[in-house]
Amino acid sequence: ELNETRILAAAPDRLDSFSVAALALTLHEAGYAAEAQQLVDYLLASRPAGQSFWSGDIEDGYYTRKTMASDVRNTAMVLTALARIRPAAPQIDEIADWLMGQRQAFGWGTTNETSFAIIALTDYLVSRSEFSEQAAYEVWWGDELVASGTIGPEAPQASVAIPLAELTPGEFPLRVTQTGQGPLYYRVDTHLYEQASPGAAAGPVAVTRSYRLPAAGEPTLSFQPGDLVRVELKVVVSEAAAYVLVEDKVPAGLEPINPGLDTSSGEAQQHYGSHYSYLEMRDGRVSFFITELAPGTHTFVYFARVVQSGTFAAMPAEMYAMYDLTVWGRSAGAIVEIPPGG
Repeated sequence: ELNETRILAAAPDRLDSFSVAALALTLHEAGYAAEAQQLVDYLLASRPAGQSFWSGDIEDGYYTRKTMASDVRNTAMVLTALARIRPAAPQIDEIADWLMGQRQAFGWGTTNETSFAIIALTDYLVSRSEFSEQAAYEVWWGDELVASGTIGPEAPQASVAIPLAELTPGEFPLRVTQTGQGPLYYRVDTHLYEQASPGAAAGPVAVTRSYRLPAAGEPTLSFQPGDLVRVELKVVVSEAAAYVLVEDKVPAGLEPINPGLDTSSGEAQQHYGSHYSYLEMRDGRVSFFITELAPGTHTFVYFARVVQSGTFAAMPAEMYAMYDLTVWGRSAGAIVEIPPGG
């Protein structure tokens, strides 16, 4: 198999940057240092001038969505190869900076991209001796010092949360200053939470949700403590999709029933709805994972027990293709009413 790998590595122009970087790592680990270095040379030479990333735009139709190619994923694999094979490469810092800059509020996009980005940046940190030094930081809101601390090998990261009520009203510059030899990376996020009415349905994929009492059959948003509730999620897709997640946030007054564990209701143990690959049930959400979703209407069903009286917000149910974020949709939100039991 290693001979085939070396033959494949002799024609890197037939491969994308992700595959070339993976081959370089394979040869490096197998002891073929010279050939691994040649592939690193090829990767660096193939990068357009002034560009700090490698494109993942190989057009392979529907198959591309399954291979999950992207700029982030390809660049992360190249950074991993550089960190392990040629950590002194002068381009490595700017590549790591670009990858850091692609981070979003909850990762780097898809779970696949996030995984490769974390691995690459971890390898990069391990390869840099300067990260063994400490760096002191201060966070300033205008002339007001709002936070300070030190990061280093023993505490490589810190999180600073500043409530809005603690900031002086007005327009002020936010500054982060540093002293010490260690490098300092930082990210600034703003989060605003406000009370709002249930959201409307949105997205190119139509998603609807209904709650029913199994005996009555008609949709309702009013229940009694102890009721068994059938929750139906309907998804309408116009094109085939792969690696799909259909997820519902369970209102706080309801508790989802795992059909494999429930012994009190034959109704809840029955199988309903469209085929799914895997079902994950937690206190606050129910997730259906589908490997292949054909065009058409699909219905996913789970049961929940009413365990608490009160008025509860039902956040929208969501559907999205995990590696093609242009395919998504969400249902409308709702308010569930559960009066106190008699």
